[in-house]
Amino acid sequence: MLEPKDLLEKLEFNKVLELIVRECYGELGKEAVRAMPVETELPVIERKLREVAEYKLALEKNDQVPLSEYHDIYPDLRMLEVVDYVLSEESFKRIGAILLLVRDLNQFFTPGRQPVYPHLYDIMRSVAFDEGLIEAIERVIDDKGEIRSDASPELLKIRKATQAKQRELERVFRSLINEYRNKGWLTDNVESFRNGRRVLSVPAEHKRKIRGIIHDESTSGKTAFIEPGSPWENGYCESFNARFRDELLNAEVFYSLREAQILIERWRRHYNTVRPHSSLGYRPPAPEAFVPMDQRPTMH
Repeated sequence: MLEPKDLLEKLEFNKVLELIVRECYGELGKEAVRAMPVETELPVIERKLREVAEYKLALEKNDQVPLSEYHDIYPDLRMLEVVDYVLSEESFKRIGAILLLVRDLNQFFTPGRQPVYPHLYDIMRSVAFDEGLIEAIERVIDDKGEIRSDASPELLKIRKATQAKQRELERVFRSLINEYRNKGWLTDNVESFRNGRRVLSVPAEHKRKIRGIIHDESTSGKTAFIEPGSPWENGYCESFNARFRDELLNAEVFYSLREAQILIERWRRHYNTVRPHSSLGYRPPAPEAFVPMDQRPTMH
């Protein structure tokens, strides 16, 4: 027991802890400092003082210990316990940053530095590290924290198809611009972006001549910003995509590919076999058929 009882208050121990908290690189470190007890065992005190002395020596020698900002990855690691769970790009980025930090610290304590900073090295010596984990993440995530296009053959195929479709859209959009500009249906600005969509700048008197969606109008009302309709657009598909997005994708958090497959298939079956559609006289598109028991053929 410390004597007197208000010793910590007189020593302003909490203020000292808060000064240390300001120097921490992550929330876990801040939590550990705030929970730091007052040591009363001489061997523990001496060891911690030596650790501080060694870190001070590194600073004085400009032999910087490679510490940097990090994030708590425990929530990400816990989610990996879920079967077939798929980590997000941000999760991979956080985990990768921790692995790089551990690698740099391991590389810092060379055989020449270990006897200079023996107590700091003792802290790192017990930390397990697998270089293969970094290599595995770097095969999937690039330096910007984004998934590489060649992370898998399937993804590469999807992204190539997406790029091809984007080029096709660009070609169609430029063709429409040339057509409408030649007809005098566009303003001098020609195009713009509204609500994240690429739109045409159309004088109000011509806005009825261009098929598409009006996303916005100028303050004066003299210009309409229209996203032109495309030849492959289909009202039924657009309606289905909107319902699918609003009722399922935006309402659910998928923790694994398997869970996504199950929930999407359940939604699809309900949409096709149970849900009434006004365009079909409030009947489902493909209602399930039930044959009464007494009408089923008898097997002999």
